[in-house]
Amino acid sequence: MSRYYFYNCLFRICSYELSALDYLVKPISFERFYTAVNKASKFKPSQNTLNSNISQSLQISEPENVIFVRSEGKNVKINLNELLFIEGLKDYVKFCNIDSKIIVHGTLKRIEEYLNERQTSFLRVHKSYIINTKKIKQFSSDLITLTSDNITIPLGQTYMKNLENLINDKRY
Repeated sequence: MSRYYFYNCLFRICSYELSALDYLVKPISFERFYTAVNKASKFKPSQNTLNSNISQSLQISEPENVIFVRSEGKNVKINLNELLFIEGLKDYVKFCNIDSKIIVHGTLKRIEEYLNERQTSFLRVHKSYIINTKKIKQFSSDLITLTSDNITIPLGQTYMKNLENLINDKRY
């Protein structure tokens, strides 16, 4: 639902191209404004109409799977799909992807809770590591190999059950 306010009446035509419900010409009286608001509040578009109007007028794409972290005084965007693993370093956390490593102040436990709340593909596999399960190439009883450059991550015995449950859900 869109409302547009125009100084010049000639712009009314443009409002119809944008699927506007109403148009208001300045100066706007309270009564006219009230009528437009009531008209808009009664309008209930179908989800398809709404999505179509939004994507046509704004060219919005699907939201990216990203987070922002503060590192060295800057907000840094991290694409979770490209992230290989996260390593805990006491009071710091290191985010590692193929071409960069970003260290931020925080705890691995807090990052794990954040990722679990958002139902991401990350799994804690060691007291110091969380991995992107989409990047697993192979694993044994004590090591996990990730797809990029055969990076190996230790597999803690207390976290082995979580990995086995995940793998069992994906076996055929």
